[in-house]
Amino acid sequence: MSSTLPIELSVYVMEQSYYMPDGHIDQGTLAACSLVCSSWVKPAQRLLFHSITGSLRAVRFVDASINPCTQRGKILGSYIRRLEVNVGTRGGLGPSLDEHQFALLLSWCPMLYELTLRVFGLHEFNESVLTELDVVANTVNLRALRLLRFGVQSPIIYQLIALWPRIQFLTIGAEIDALPPTQMPVIRLHELLLFRSLIPSEFLDWLLSNSESSLQILGLHDVPGQQIKSVLAKHIGPRIRSLRMLRFNRDSAYIMRLCTHLEELVLHHIPIVVELKDLPRTIEHLSIRSAVLHAPIIPLIGTLPNLRVVTFDENMHRHAHFPALQSACDANGVALWKHVLSFRIVSPPFNPCTLNLTMINYSTKIQ
Repeated sequence: MSSTLPIELSVYVMEQSYYMPDGHIDQGTLAACSLVCSSWVKPAQRLLFHSITGSLRAVRFVDASINPCTQRGKILGSYIRRLEVNVGTRGGLGPSLDEHQFALLLSWCPMLYELTLRVFGLHEFNESVLTELDVVANTVNLRALRLLRFGVQSPIIYQLIALWPRIQFLTIGAEIDALPPTQMPVIRLHELLLFRSLIPSEFLDWLLSNSESSLQILGLHDVPGQQIKSVLAKHIGPRIRSLRMLRFNRDSAYIMRLCTHLEELVLHHIPIVVELKDLPRTIEHLSIRSAVLHAPIIPLIGTLPNLRVVTFDENMHRHAHFPALQSACDANGVALWKHVLSFRIVSPPFNPCTLNLTMINYSTKIQ
């Protein structure tokens, strides 16, 4: 069978089918596209192998498919840009890769850009594994690391930062109690997302010591404590363009006021006790990730002269105050969009100048 569409249009059709409505990758459709005709195989496989996430079964399937002892395996391995994997022993939760399998799998993904890692029952990588990972790091230019689980006193985060000092996007999903090394890092972060507030100020000070001129995106999923607030005050300021906070309180308001050139503000909960006011006038994108809409936030729309887009949780349109929000946006020439995907997607190459347009692409406009 031959395709009747130019390959450019065929690729466009497949790209539009990449995500399902719930935000998950439509692997079934992509796999079916690879069987349509010979000209569809390569672009469909590129999309199919671009992001490998989920179960160990999926990783084992990829493991068998990208073995570089065959030319086909080398090609498929070169398509992988994002990889999610569990390492260590998971006890009753089932098996995961051991450290050597982990290093081997990474070596088969030479173009890997983002690694999402959960570590179970493993305190640190031993010397032999570090040697293997050091060889891998010479060819795999990792730029984004999402370390979602590891031991509280584990030094694994320091080991990975030392192996990949060019990481620009870092997500930390666990608490930390291990003191940082005496040697200061060379890592220059563009984005830092913190899922836990129990992070020593010494660690944060160490981590951001070389990122004062590069950090542009900051996400706080816990209310920042007093010590974290003090450290952030030292390292952030006019360079922060995107601030994302799960909760808003006085400490959060203090951090927001430090970001005098903020272009994007994301709130997962609309504050009730602390009034949301005095927002930086530079904001272009206001994101409300709450299913509940409180009336006091609506007058803010007219106080932000640079505001271009308001995005909201897809269930918020059922709220009684939503028509008033839509009217306020219409009156001020502000687009109102609905979230359908998580906007935190790292796609190489990343251009900071297109930050706001990138966010908009992961939403659906209200008709």
